[in-house]
Amino acid sequence: MLHLYREAVALRRHLPALASDDFRWLWIEPGVLAFTRGDGFGCVVNCASRVVSPPVDGELLLASHQEAGDKLPPNSAAWYLLAPSAESDGEAA
Repeated sequence: MLHLYREAVALRRHLPALASDDFRWLWIEPGVLAFTRGDGFGCVVNCASRVVSPPVDGELLLASHQEAGDKLPPNSAAWYLLAPSAESDGEAA
């Protein structure tokens, strides 16, 4: 767990999107929290008891579960570096 925390702190220092005041909640489904910051960061927290598909499209930066990626296991969280087109598509929806 300490390793995950250290990685998160290091990423936070190097990702410009995490310094942005632009914050947007994303709706996915009950039991799942998701948001974006700036134009390049997404966070998804799955508090549900089932696997979910993250509502963001991008490169996995950090995850609390080794099987996180295109699917997010129950009781896990993940940070994503968003693809530029994913942010544009999300605002159009």
